[in-house]
Amino acid sequence: MNTCSIPNTIPTVSKSITGWSKAIYYFSTINKNYSNIWFIEDDIFFNNEQSLINIDSKYIDAYLLSNKTNNNYVSGPKDFWQWEHLDIRFKPPYYRALVSIVRMTSLLLSKIKAYANEHNRVFYIEALFPTLCSKYNLKHDTPTEFRNIVFRKDYLDKDFNKSCLYHPVKDTDKHVYYRSILSGKTQLKN
Repeated sequence: MNTCSIPNTIPTVSKSITGWSKAIYYFSTINKNYSNIWFIEDDIFFNNEQSLINIDSKYIDAYLLSNKTNNNYVSGPKDFWQWEHLDIRFKPPYYRALVSIVRMTSLLLSKIKAYANEHNRVFYIEALFPTLCSKYNLKHDTPTEFRNIVFRKDYLDKDFNKSCLYHPVKDTDKHVYYRSILSGKTQLKN
């Protein structure tokens, strides 16, 4: 692995180094002083930090928290969207998950770094994280609070609660609005 980054983690993005690559590199190489770390894309809505703290306390022994997809297990690289972009350097089984928000342990990040160092590459993050968990027998959980982490959905104001996480909520101004609803400062519109 080169000294400035983890190779591209999202092959459908034309950038050679993505924000995910930088974050994984930073927390696997430079700042390793943590047990668990959350990676959260900007279109994730959660009420406040207490939501994450509550999830942390329920799943203390998991190496990866994410929302798994309906057909989590795949038998080979042509079975679902994006698998044709993967060059996985070990035999199946392969797994996938939605990773717009994840909590990982330092051990899982060290396995990602080791894979990148050995192969001078990584593969698509939606397969990378759960597949390495499986390969190294690391526990991967899907909290009930992740049930609204989906590929696409249009939410109504009434859909939101204080404990769950939501994806996608692309309009970040809406994050402030939804928090105001959940605090009781704003009335529901729909």
